[in-house]
Amino acid sequence: MAELLPLFPLTTVLFPEMLLPLHIFEPRYRLLVRRCMDEDRPFGVVLIRSGQEVGATAEPHGIGTEAKIMAFSPLSDGRSYIVVRGVAFATSRNRRATACWNALPSPWRPTASTSSR
Repeated sequence: MAELLPLFPLTTVLFPEMLLPLHIFEPRYRLLVRRCMDEDRPFGVVLIRSGQEVGATAEPHGIGTEAKIMAFSPLSDGRSYIVVRGVAFATSRNRRATACWNALPSPWRPTASTSSR
């Protein structure tokens, strides 16, 4: 089975090399961040096609940016602030839900505009 890249759907677009500060407060994204940090792995930031950032699961677009956590500041109540850096644009035709969050099957394919880097 292909490895899954967890997704963080937002109404903000993350570009490669861009820094993006995020406030992590929903339990599902606390878990996402904790797992990504524990396993030293990226997650995908994808633009929301329909739905909201908070609450019910949003429908993401099939293109996003791989994000690497650069800074982590935990708060006493379990929330945290993180800063991520965009690594590369990526796309997938196959989106599916996992138990905790949406995910794109890996390999997370670089788009033509970033594959020559």
